[in-house]
Amino acid sequence: MKLALFSHHAARRGLDWSRLPFWNAVIDHMRKAMALPPDGEPFPLDRAISPQTPIASVVRPIEALLRRNGFEWDELRKILALRAEFFEIDTRFGELGPRLSASRTPFSGCV
Repeated sequence: MKLALFSHHAARRGLDWSRLPFWNAVIDHMRKAMALPPDGEPFPLDRAISPQTPIASVVRPIEALLRRNGFEWDELRKILALRAEFFEIDTRFGELGPRLSASRTPFSGCV
């Protein structure tokens, strides 16, 4: 049920949920290259892809991959911005508790 909720929310924001695993792998790879913890503070995308990037040897091949597959950094910017919304949805979903059925949740129309 949560997957459907997140997918629906992403679609309403113009994002294809099926592309998130690719972008998550990109973020993980770049976080490691920048010696950042896997989660926590927001990912500094603009710093990572700037002309003065500290990880140029990592970013340039990723940029080539993006171009070949029709991806753009702007899509990742949208995803990073939506992470806070996804967290909020997950928090609210958790507050509903495990005993509530889908038909009794405020998200029932999303499933």
